[in-house]
Amino acid sequence: MNPAGTSIRMNTLDIEISTDDFPTFCLLVDGKPMADWLVDGNDEIPFWLVADGLPTWSYHKTSTDADVRIVTVCGCGEEGCGHSRCTVKREGDTVVFEDFQGDVGAEAQTLRLVFRQTDYDAVTRAINEAKDVYSPPKT
Repeated sequence: MNPAGTSIRMNTLDIEISTDDFPTFCLLVDGKPMADWLVDGNDEIPFWLVADGLPTWSYHKTSTDADVRIVTVCGCGEEGCGHSRCTVKREGDTVVFEDFQGDVGAEAQTLRLVFRQTDYDAVTRAINEAKDVYSPPKT
């Protein structure tokens, strides 16, 4: 329950890893790819964009408790070519994705997705573990 006493719809967050053309991961919300929610024409995120968890949108950071993170990337794998991003906020034992920007469709700009913090932590942990396996070695 939220402070006003009404229930909040909770989404599920998961990850799918692919190694077809190059190693990527796809965020799944309620079992559906994030790109389908955003109607953005983008694809999965390549592991080379990952430093820690979801890739950050380095050009914009609003505060220590709100991060702008990349959630889909153009099929070529370059965030500068095309991507969608959102603000990620921790609120108690939940994590909220909101304020979607980039290539998102008009309806998705007001989308607000709420996940259990344990789901979000499991996904970011899986991303971090997989990046070491799938990312090319640094030279």
